[in-house]
Amino acid sequence: MMADRQRRSIRLLTNVRQVVIAALLFAPVLAANASGLFAQSAPASIQTVTSKAPTAGKLADKRGLVPLEVTPNAIESRLRQDAAYLASDELEGRGVRTRGLDLAADFIAAEFTRAGLNTSLYGGKPFHEFRLYSANPTGTVQSLSLQHGDAAPESLSLGEDYTSLMVSPTASIHAPVIFAGYGITAAKSGYDDYAGMNVKGKVVILLRNEPQGKSADLVFNGDQLTDHAYLLTKIANAHNHGAVAILLCTDTRGLKVGDDGVATSAHADPLLNVELTSGIGTESLPVVHCRRALVERWIQISTGKSLREMELSIEQSVKPQSLPLPGLVMSAKVAMTRPGKTLRNVVASLDGIGPLANEALVVGAHYDHLGRGGWGSLAIGAAEEVHNGADDNASGTAVLLEAARLLAARVNTPRRRLIFIAFSGEELGLYGSKRYVEDPLVPLDKTVAMLNLDMVGRLRNNQLTAYGTGTAAEWPAWLEESAGLQQLKIVSKPSGFGPSDHASFHEHGVPVLHFFTGFHPEYHRPGDDAEKLNIPGMRQITQLVIDLVTRIATTSARPRPTTAEQTLRFSLADSLEGVLQEGIAERPLRLGVALESSDGGLKIQQLDRAGIAADAGLRIGDVLKTWNQTPLKSIRDVQQALARTKAGEAAVLSFERGGIGRDIEIRF
Repeated sequence: MMADRQRRSIRLLTNVRQVVIAALLFAPVLAANASGLFAQSAPASIQTVTSKAPTAGKLADKRGLVPLEVTPNAIESRLRQDAAYLASDELEGRGVRTRGLDLAADFIAAEFTRAGLNTSLYGGKPFHEFRLYSANPTGTVQSLSLQHGDAAPESLSLGEDYTSLMVSPTASIHAPVIFAGYGITAAKSGYDDYAGMNVKGKVVILLRNEPQGKSADLVFNGDQLTDHAYLLTKIANAHNHGAVAILLCTDTRGLKVGDDGVATSAHADPLLNVELTSGIGTESLPVVHCRRALVERWIQISTGKSLREMELSIEQSVKPQSLPLPGLVMSAKVAMTRPGKTLRNVVASLDGIGPLANEALVVGAHYDHLGRGGWGSLAIGAAEEVHNGADDNASGTAVLLEAARLLAARVNTPRRRLIFIAFSGEELGLYGSKRYVEDPLVPLDKTVAMLNLDMVGRLRNNQLTAYGTGTAAEWPAWLEESAGLQQLKIVSKPSGFGPSDHASFHEHGVPVLHFFTGFHPEYHRPGDDAEKLNIPGMRQITQLVIDLVTRIATTSARPRPTTAEQTLRFSLADSLEGVLQEGIAERPLRLGVALESSDGGLKIQQLDRAGIAADAGLRIGDVLKTWNQTPLKSIRDVQQALARTKAGEAAVLSFERGGIGRDIEIRF
């Protein structure tokens, strides 16, 4: 976390910013067009931006205000200031249920307006609003009670005693309860919380995270979490074992506890507050997060055992302590009552001029993060600790703002329209970019490219990763030239798909480039703070983006889309698994599809046109039904089938296309 002196400086700065933001948001917005902002000429003594880093000078501010300083020091100062504010504790980690997310949106909007961009795009405002709803008649656990033997049922209060996490179909549940440890099945390591336990038709109590003991024979690795700790992994495993519901409990390390291991207040045991619509085929499985003190008491009453003692036993012996809870029954009702959540993309534009003005280039970065941790955090024991997300993605947002300022301050008007978008809802599943491409400001067939900035604050050895280099014929040469001007070394990744907002555009055939400086130990943890950012590196990336934007916006011919694609990953969780487990285990074969749950199977949502599935004749929209006659109900089923398959072997997939069942053989 930042030092106290830095925090005080940011708070003082924030008070000034809020006054400026309020003034700018309600000020008249000037449209960026040839007869308005761009009609003036810059004085001869004013230096204009070039593809190389300027060493001195200013750019004329088209609104007649103070000229924009464009020295390296001035650019770095603005980048540092913007990133520090966005990653400050006051913004609470910019989680979707925090006031800080709205403060961030207002700040971005004010900066776009201050830059002279057109921000009167949605009813006179820059906010592209959208709500998150489930597309199906689904709901959440609205009533919950537990009963032991002949005792009176104990009713729990939603929001006080528990929260409902997984969107699931309306239903009623009345089932016995079993304690299943951490809910982990690590077959290769010989650890299985479900071994010898029949949980079919039962409710399972599961601890969050994973055992922290270290052993050469196990994948558990101290404070470095593995895939088994992820909530979606636990849900899928419980679903595969036949559980009808999950009652999630915070493990000891996630609590601020007394000597007895019991949380003494709600603050010590914060409940997860997130709506999961995972698309992994487990939406029929209700999941609730319950106060640990309640779970401790139920286990004690039912078995005479202490939850903390069982945790310690698992830690010391690295052996499961799962057991039935005799006489304990849970009753729950899932009802359709959740209204949804309104989020805001922040959008501004710089209009083009001439015959190409009806075409657009999008430059984007997501500004949301994890708030106070919760389900997306990789930190153990970080209960309610602010995850500031300086690199992810205050860095990308700051670069977006600075690029917008410098491009808007130029004298020459671009030939194509420039659209700058700060996306929301990325951490929940690219929701902001998905909603934008459903209702774009400029039609997608007129959107010539999308440049994305996500985690660009940790440049090391001048090495910058660029995804999507295979999505346009011009990208490799243009990147090489622009990167050379900034002394950057590009690590090229041809695929246009991946776990960030560029994927939403590429899915619709738009050429993309996604810039990324790499993972680090603070990723999705509270330690991702602003003082760790490489500000000079962010300036280099800003100038790279400006150079590419200038080229794309002014070149007569638009970038030519290509069809070559690398193998797709199944989902965001799967992509992170590949990063976090790299070198731990042999990676499974890849089918080359992105899947979503559908009636009675898995629908192909995205298809790698150079992948195995496409070669075999599968298409987008096909619904996979079985793999060698084994039903496919979740993406986890496909992953497990692939893990059992060796190179050179074949599998028979049954699928439906247009309601007609078919079989196809795929050879790996």
